[in-house]
Amino acid sequence: MKKGISGVRKNLILLYIHYMLFFAWIGLMVLIFWFSGIPADESTEQSLTIGKWICSLVVNGFDEMSAGAQIDQAKLIDHAVRKSAHFCEFAALGALTFNSAYLIFNSLKVRKRVTLRKGYLLIFSILWCILYAATDEVHQLFVEGRYGSPLDVLLDTAGSVTAMFIIILIKKNIDKRREKAIAKENENSSNSTLFSSKEDTSHKPFQGQPL
Repeated sequence: MKKGISGVRKNLILLYIHYMLFFAWIGLMVLIFWFSGIPADESTEQSLTIGKWICSLVVNGFDEMSAGAQIDQAKLIDHAVRKSAHFCEFAALGALTFNSAYLIFNSLKVRKRVTLRKGYLLIFSILWCILYAATDEVHQLFVEGRYGSPLDVLLDTAGSVTAMFIIILIKKNIDKRREKAIAKENENSSNSTLFSSKEDTSHKPFQGQPL
């Protein structure tokens, strides 16, 4: 009975986590939209600030440089900083989209009793991220000094797909370990049952044939 209660509690906690990640998914899409709406000059200033922070960690004597020299150093890695930010934010979006698709598909199964293949979850998640990346680049066309790039759509999609496949690999690894643990537990249980049955048989009194 206690195992059943703990199992229900565990499922509820997992469900709450899924829903928290669902709201984080919506929040991240709003955040990406907001970042894309920042004018070019302000966006460049933000990326250079991050670039200067990175340079302060990896470039010797960066803090002793003049302000102009620091900006020049930050400009050298500005392109990499921007593209890395694209990749990372859409990697996070891909992971959260995968979780949200799981919630949506499970809801459809419960409420409408429809049969959905497991592959549909991944396909839906990838298509959603491609669509969002494309609309994000279109949005930038209407922002002062910004422009949309098909290459950024590919980069964003790569980040999303990478995160999804990492999740799939982690889940497969966890499932394998769980299956091994269950198999080992069943084996130990069967061995103990077999040993106890042999022990019971050995303690029974001998009953010979009547004379």
